[in-house]
Amino acid sequence: MPDADEVALFAEIAVSPGSPELRTFTWRVPPGMDAQRGSAVAAPWRHTLTLGIVMQVTQQSEVESPRELAAILDPNPLLSRDQLALAEWIAERYLAPLFSALALFLPPHTRAHPWSGRRPLLPDPPAPISWLTLADATAIASLPATRRSRPADLLERLAAGPISVADARRALGGKDPFERWIEETSLARLDADEVALAIPPDEARAVALGLRRSAAERRQLALLRLLEAGDAPERDARRTAGATSADIEALLKHGWVARLENRAGRPPIPSPHREEMPHVSNFLPPLGGDAAGRGGVPTLTPDQQHAADAILAAMSAARTARAQPQSDDRPPRSFLLHGVTGSGKTEVYLAAAADALAHGESVIALVPEIALAPQTVARFEARFPGCVAVRHSGLPAAEAREQWRQMRAGERQIVVGPRSALFA
Repeated sequence: MPDADEVALFAEIAVSPGSPELRTFTWRVPPGMDAQRGSAVAAPWRHTLTLGIVMQVTQQSEVESPRELAAILDPNPLLSRDQLALAEWIAERYLAPLFSALALFLPPHTRAHPWSGRRPLLPDPPAPISWLTLADATAIASLPATRRSRPADLLERLAAGPISVADARRALGGKDPFERWIEETSLARLDADEVALAIPPDEARAVALGLRRSAAERRQLALLRLLEAGDAPERDARRTAGATSADIEALLKHGWVARLENRAGRPPIPSPHREEMPHVSNFLPPLGGDAAGRGGVPTLTPDQQHAADAILAAMSAARTARAQPQSDDRPPRSFLLHGVTGSGKTEVYLAAAADALAHGESVIALVPEIALAPQTVARFEARFPGCVAVRHSGLPAAEAREQWRQMRAGERQIVVGPRSALFA
C-alpha cells in the first residue's frame, strides 16, 4: 500500500487484447515505478500478462480499485510524442484499435498478443566483434614442435641423403613399422639396399616439423598462417583454423597474436550529427564544374537541376516555417517528378536526401514493392555509405530488429522500404 503522503497514480494503457470501443484500460502505477506516456509495460490481463503502451498518467481514476502494473519493460519511453500522436490519429481516422496503430511503431516481431515475459522490447546492440592480428612476424618460426616422432627423425636423416634399410628400420623401431610407413606414406622409396626420399628435401623437413607438433600446435600454426594474410574476426579465424579458445589464449600469452577489441565488421557508421561529418559536402549535388562532379557525385543535367532546385527551395522554406510560431498551419509541399525509366529521377531524389542529411534531418525512400528495395538500397548506399537501413516484411527477424535498433539509435539516417518504412 502507498504511504499516506504519497500521491496515487493511474495509467491509461492501450493493450493488445483491448477492443476498438475501449481504447485504453486503467491500471494503478505502483509506488516508485516511473511510468510515462509512451512507456512499454507488462500489465496483468486475466491470468497472464499482456504488453501495453502507456497513453496517459493521471491522479484520477474512474475505475474502482484497478489492478497494479507488473513491470516497466524499458527505462525510457519506447514511443515518442510524435509517434503516439500519429497512432492516435490513425486509430481515429480509420476506426482501428488503438494498440494496432501503436504496434506499427514497435520493434519488428514484437509479440503483441497476451504474453508472459518481462523482457525489454528494445533489441540489444550486437555484441562487439574481437579481431585477431599477427603481433610478431617471427611467430610461425617460433612456434615450438614438442612432440617426439620417429618418422620425423627418419625424414630429417633422409633429407641429408639416402641411408641403409637397416638404419631406417632401427629409426622406426623395427621391420614391420618400417614396411607400413613405406607403403602408407609414399614419402620415401627403396633403392636396392638403401632408402631415399621420394619428395624434395625441403618438403621432407616441413613434413617432419609438422609431425613433431601436437594437435594443438598444428591448430595454432593454422591460425598463425591465416593471420599472415591480415587481421580476421576472432570467431571466423577460429572456425577456419579449427582452433579453440585455449589455442588462442596460448598464442596471446606468448605475444604472437593480439586481440583487437570492439572492432565492427563493417565500415564505421557516420554520426547522425551532421556537424561531426565533414565529408557530408561530398553528398551534395554539384552546381557546376566537370562531369564527374564533386566527390564522385555526378553533375545534374539542366532538367534534373531544375527539379532539384524547386524541391530544395521547398525544403528550405519548410525549415524556416518550422522555426516560426504557429508553423503547423502551413501544409507541406508535394512534388510529382515525371520521367521515363532511366531518365535520372533517382539523382534528384539523392540530391534531396543529401540536403536533408546536411541539415541534420533523416530520409524515408519508399519503393512500390519489396522486390525493388535492393536496387534502391544499392543506389543510396553507394552515395551515402553506412547511412542506409532497410525495412520490409521479408527481412529475417534478427536482421529486422537490428535495422530497427540502428534507425532508433540514429546510427542510420536513411530508411528504404515499401509502405511499412513510413513507420520507421
